[in-house]
Amino acid sequence: MHRILCIKERSVSKGLIVIAASATVFEPELSKLDSETRSRVEASWPGPTSWIVPTDRYPNWVTGDFLTVAVRVPEHDQARRLAREFGGSLVSTSANESGQEPCRTEAEANVRLGHTVDFILSGSIGSNPGPSKIIDAQSGKQIR
Repeated sequence: MHRILCIKERSVSKGLIVIAASATVFEPELSKLDSETRSRVEASWPGPTSWIVPTDRYPNWVTGDFLTVAVRVPEHDQARRLAREFGGSLVSTSANESGQEPCRTEAEANVRLGHTVDFILSGSIGSNPGPSKIIDAQSGKQIR
């Protein structure tokens, strides 16, 4: 469970983003939001926006030092299919060590990370030019 943090050289205190094939996977978190906020979150998916929402079911290596988790239903078909086949949410992170530029191709991922991971799934990256937006659902403040 801590392996992804070790590979990325990322502090456990920061937390991670989780993705799912559909918003229903995040029902325990979404049910804690008021109806207007929940509608805004769900209307943004699938898409490139992660939302920070209250949670009590994810472990601290996912939530970091927070009582919240960043969640997203990505627009990337392959990522949604992978989450659907898994049957729940998955940690989603860029393919890089913290502070480094993310890998943009499978070949680059193999060179930079191939020695530290068990498998690199073939496919294409999403069409977003950069990382997802991260918004705190309760305050509306954009974090990234």
